[in-house]
Amino acid sequence: MTTIAYCMMVHKNPDQVARCLKMMYTKEDLFYYQIFQTKDTPSMDVWNKALLTEKKDNVFLFSKYKASYATFRFVKAVLDAMDFFQEHTYDYFINLSGQCYPIQPVPQIKKELGATTVAYLNYEPLPSKNLWNGGLNRIQNYWFNVGKYRFHLPKIQKQLPYHLKPYWGWNWFCLPKKFVDYILQYLTNHPKLIPYFSYSLCPDELFFQTILLNSPLKSEVVNDHKRYIEWKNKDDAHPAIFTTEDYPKIKDSGMWFARKFDINVDSKILDMIDKSIGI
Repeated sequence: MTTIAYCMMVHKNPDQVARCLKMMYTKEDLFYYQIFQTKDTPSMDVWNKALLTEKKDNVFLFSKYKASYATFRFVKAVLDAMDFFQEHTYDYFINLSGQCYPIQPVPQIKKELGATTVAYLNYEPLPSKNLWNGGLNRIQNYWFNVGKYRFHLPKIQKQLPYHLKPYWGWNWFCLPKKFVDYILQYLTNHPKLIPYFSYSLCPDELFFQTILLNSPLKSEVVNDHKRYIEWKNKDDAHPAIFTTEDYPKIKDSGMWFARKFDINVDSKILDMIDKSIGI
């Protein structure tokens, strides 16, 4: 049976995160939670109570980083999970946010993963007509957050190291373990890459795509992240929050997961999804 190592990046709504864990939980899978700290993030006691109501030796909670939108901390969190899982056996690595939710039965997702060995990763080369200024400004400048403000300074060395071609895509993926192994080994052998990306803008949408789409594994990457996400406006900073009105589109999407949901906005949509997949 296919085993999954989940990297869950969360910061609020422990009850909603616990509900998602209940939906996805199996004894053979692995669940790594990075709880990002904001001024509104509940204490670790609250998270422990929500996610560890029963003793589970395959659920792991960490709180290492302060949340900082569009920074390298999100890449670090994923790399931490990849490193952590090196001690475990699994087939696929899947990263999700605290506002994601499965929209297919987990056994069905695992069945589909078990029938293939490809990686699911959304990607596009840079420059891109879908990004402001083509997107190269994300990596050709140093970006800094100061309070509520963000500013940048130009890099002297604008080209990526190691003759890499830049790619971008949404920061969600499903990777076979050999892809994770490749990423970690590549970073060991190419130490200039992390410093280059460390002050990029939205590096979580650039870092993994650039490594994998320049790799010998490129032909095994399917340009699809298996998430249903809706943007109401192309200029929005965040995707739309789903409500019950969105249920038909979610059901017909054919995707494995959807984001984003918020039980403080509409919890009934999750009830509808639970019912549709047999919970």
